Amino acid sequence: MLDALEIKTAAGVHLIAPFSWELVRLGLIWPEHVVVTLLTIVGLSYTIFFVLKGIRSPIRLSTFSIRNILLSSILLVAYFILPIILLDGPAKSDNHYVNTLREKDKRVGREIHFDRALYAPNQSGGKLFTFAGEELDLTGQLPLKCGVISIRGIFVDQKTIQVLDLHENCGWFRDMASYIAMFLFFVLCVKSIFRRFCPS
Repeated sequence: MLDALEIKTAAGVHLIAPFSWELVRLGLIWPEHVVVTLLTIVGLSYTIFFVLKGIRSPIRLSTFSIRNILLSSILLVAYFILPIILLDGPAKSDNHYVNTLREKDKRVGREIHFDRALYAPNQSGGKLFTFAGEELDLTGQLPLKCGVISIRGIFVDQKTIQVLDLHENCGWFRDMASYIAMFLFFVLCVKSIFRRFCPS
């Protein structure tokens, strides 16, 4: 839900997917806001506490049975297969402006948004590197250093965007916090499974 509260120029949350592919974003605060930072620190601290607690007294795992293994396997397959089956929905809604990027011959004059894209300045303005691996030229009021930016702009030709609004994002804190949390959760799972089969 925190994602829906944040300002994300080209992103949001699918709260009622697959019934609606409209991205929900209330746009109250930027991801770098002190409130988001504090909530991230609290969440990370809780995760560390939970991992340490789990290492000292491992979490009780469900009994391994044919029924549990079959149910887990079905859910795991569904986790990887369903997004592929439902991919047409967000594509038709132009989520993350995927269709705008695909239809190169129809770009000119269309609005485009990017959230947390890599940026590098150059002599003619700047370069933006999309999630699809494409390099686009930017014109307008641009940062003088490399970084991560969120923009709203308009295609003036197939490869060039006139930037209308721009926000410089913090490029490391948010990603690093996510990586640390995922690593700690992995450690907790491995430790719990190890103790399940190799009790001390």
